[in-house]
Amino acid sequence: MQTFVAGIRDERLCAPLMESLMGLRPAEVAGQRWAEDVDLEAGTLAILNTRTMVRNHYTVEKDTKTTSGERTLPLPALVWDALRRFKATQARERLAAGEAYTNSGYVFVDELGCR
Repeated sequence: MQTFVAGIRDERLCAPLMESLMGLRPAEVAGQRWAEDVDLEAGTLAILNTRTMVRNHYTVEKDTKTTSGERTLPLPALVWDALRRFKATQARERLAAGEAYTNSGYVFVDELGCR
């Protein structure tokens, strides 16, 4: 596992991969929003929202499957660091893209901010 984590550290999508290793469902990872769900100061991640692609045509966004699915998790140091690096990467991408960047507020978007 340490070899895998070291191997993905410099990948753009290291943070979502690390969150998957924490046990988050793919829809939970995809539904995260910077302002509402990620607290990089406190080192916590709130799971409140999910996003799922349906038939590769549209995205369905909703609350977690159950109310017990809503939770706030402490971020392990490796994941916390990966999220900080990813936020910095997105800031550079936003500057490079200029007006072409879409500020959706979601954590895991492509280089142009699209979800």
